[in-house]
Amino acid sequence: NRQVGQETTSKIYLPALKASDIDEAEQAAAAPPEGGDETILLVDDEAAIRGFAEQALLKFGYTVLTAANGEEALRVCEENRDRIDLVILDIGMPVMDGRRCLVELQRGAPGIKVLMASGYSINSDEIAALGSGTVGFIPKPYNLTNLLARVRAALANRP
Repeated sequence: NRQVGQETTSKIYLPALKASDIDEAEQAAAAPPEGGDETILLVDDEAAIRGFAEQALLKFGYTVLTAANGEEALRVCEENRDRIDLVILDIGMPVMDGRRCLVELQRGAPGIKVLMASGYSINSDEIAALGSGTVGFIPKPYNLTNLLARVRAALANRP
């Protein structure tokens, strides 16, 4: 039974961090994100997410082509096959989802590098099952540091 004028105490419990987590976070903050000059095809049906990623990649020197769905991605890829160094492909899209688009991209451009993206968690077995053309996974929504790091790693074929 609270009375008017009586104070309320709230406690917030946060997970503990290991010293190594803090060191990694400090190193990531200290190291400037790395860009590049490669061409990236960015495929996402969400305009806000596509717009953020496009602007971030452009700012760091990349050439960016965009598509709002899988069918559009196939058309852009066909028109620019020799220019595209990496595809960032959203898994869940209308018209043609990312899984089907991946198969078609690999059929039309064998060896193309594809970085899968999703707002849902996905494990490494699921990524491997998507196909040999995948060079990793990036969670959405994107943050600048993670986006740039995953793109560089995918272009270098590092996990």
